[in-house]
Amino acid sequence: MSKTGLTYYQAETDRFQDIKIKRLKKRFGCQGYAVYNYVQNEIYRVEGCFIRFTDDQAFDCAEYWNIDEEEVMDIINFCADIELFDAVIWKTRGILTSREIQRRYTEICRRAKKRMFIPDEIALIEDERIETAQPEPLPLFADEAVETVSGTPSYGQPELAVPQNSAELRGIPRKPAENPDKEKKNKINPPSIPPQGGGKLEEEVHKLRSRLEGTPPLSPTPPDDGIRRNPTGILERLQQLRIPPKEIEQLLLLCRYGEIGHPIWALLEDIRKSKGRITMPGRFLLARLKAS
Repeated sequence: MSKTGLTYYQAETDRFQDIKIKRLKKRFGCQGYAVYNYVQNEIYRVEGCFIRFTDDQAFDCAEYWNIDEEEVMDIINFCADIELFDAVIWKTRGILTSREIQRRYTEICRRAKKRMFIPDEIALIEDERIETAQPEPLPLFADEAVETVSGTPSYGQPELAVPQNSAELRGIPRKPAENPDKEKKNKINPPSIPPQGGGKLEEEVHKLRSRLEGTPPLSPTPPDDGIRRNPTGILERLQQLRIPPKEIEQLLLLCRYGEIGHPIWALLEDIRKSKGRITMPGRFLLARLKAS
C-alpha cells in the first residue's frame, strides 16, 4: 500500500501577502506563523489533506518550537477563526483542513498520478475531487488499488497484465494468437469491485447473498428518499477490510447503504487509525452500530 501523505507540497510565493497570514503574525508574532506552518506540513505529510489534531500533536508542536501547549491551541483556534482552517470541521470533529489545502492536495496528486483520498465527511471541494478521483489502473496491476468517485480506495488481487508484444512496439504487427495465460488469470482472480467504481450495488449485494445457504436475496436498491448516500464506496471499504459477506450485508442495512454522515464513516476511520489493532473489524462495527 502506498504512502497516504505527500513527500512534498507547494508553497505560493505571495503567501506573506495574504491578509490572513498578516493577521496571524500581528496577533501571535513569528510563533503564530511557525505553528501554522508546522501544522500545515503535518497535514500534507501524514494524511495528505487533513489531520486529527489531538493533545499529542499539540505536545509535539509545542516541544518543537519550545512554547506552551496552551499557546499552540490558542494559535490553532485563531487560525480557524480567520479561516486558515475550516472552523466548522475543527470545532465539530477536531480535524484541521481547509478548502485551499484540499485543492492543493488534489492538484499535487493529479500531477504525480497519485491516488487521492478525501473522506466524505470533511470534503470541501466535492466537484473537483470527483473529477480527479478516477485514475486509470496501472498497466502492471489490472486490479490494483484505485480511487473511486467516493474518494475511497478499492483494493483487489494483484494481477499481471499481459504486456504488448515487443514486435508491436517496434511497429511490426503482432500475430493474432491470444495469450491463454491472461484469460486463465482473469478467471482465477476476477476483480471484486470494478476499478472505477462503476459496478452496481445490486450486483455486488447479490453476489454476497449468493454465498450464503438457501437465504433469499436482500433488496439491493437503496430507498429513493433524497438522502445522500455512497453505497459503492461503503461496500468497497468493507470488502477492503476482508469482512465476511454476511456481516457486510448487516452493515449495509445498519448504515442505510452508506448514508453520508452516518457514524460508520467515523468508525471506519478509527479502524484505519488502529493500524491493525482491531483484528475483527466486522464485529467491531456491528457492536458499535447496534449499541448506538
